[in-house]
Amino acid sequence: MSFRHISSARNHQKMRFHNGLPEGWNRDRFRQLCVCYAQIRGASAQCIRTFEIIVDMISPSAFRDPSQEPFCYARQETLIAGRGVTDRTIHNHERQLEKLGLIERRLGANGARCKRKGLGLFLTPALNLIPEMLDADVQSKAEKKEHDELRGDRSRLCRYVKHSLAVLVLLPCPREGFDEMVDAFRSWPRADKLKYMTLDGLRSHVQAAHDLWKRIEDHVEKLGEISGEPEASFGCHIQDQIEEKILSCNADGEISMPSANASEPDCSGSGRLCCRDRSLKVFSAFSVT
Repeated sequence: MSFRHISSARNHQKMRFHNGLPEGWNRDRFRQLCVCYAQIRGASAQCIRTFEIIVDMISPSAFRDPSQEPFCYARQETLIAGRGVTDRTIHNHERQLEKLGLIERRLGANGARCKRKGLGLFLTPALNLIPEMLDADVQSKAEKKEHDELRGDRSRLCRYVKHSLAVLVLLPCPREGFDEMVDAFRSWPRADKLKYMTLDGLRSHVQAAHDLWKRIEDHVEKLGEISGEPEASFGCHIQDQIEEKILSCNADGEISMPSANASEPDCSGSGRLCCRDRSLKVFSAFSVT
């Protein structure tokens, strides 16, 4: 008998305990939670499929009875089941699942599995990990929601910056730093790339986008005050809400236009940015590449 076999036999003498599934749960719901947790932890699709096969080979009653441990004693050849993977791949999957805390490998010599001797892949660690998996699932869903809202914020800021740049370029006064602001805008990642950004990276990007928009707005306000009466081709800066009072551009009040100030959007990730006029024209001259 090998040292590994002797050590394994001694470990098997130690009874492992679990509290079973929570009230109202069944094997399928438990498997779904484990799959979500494995995805959060970065397990591959093939590895997750191996875990699902392991769970399906265990009797549902074994998950509810704390007096017994659910374990799979099927050989690796059975886990392969025509999936086009090798024994080595299955071995790596088992090691990864054990590292994630979903299974415990209690094997005999040369990886032997046996129902009578209680050798195989035990899911007791996963049953004891249910509270942590639930917390991870809740946190993952919250982060996904914030990620979606931040991408929506970036989309709105993109429209705001396009409009503000179009207003700025129409002002007759010199536009110091205009090229720099345009370059900063064009350096933004495309919308389809945002999905793959980390949450922290997306937060930083949306904050930088908001700061750029505010900077352009400050230039519009400053140059608008210096330039005085706008040119005939100058389009009014669209307000978030229609205001009854309008600012006169001359002493007689014959020519008037709305203020160049725009309401500041909330970029906290709430997804509730202030809404400009839906008829706002998209200026294609300033596009994010």
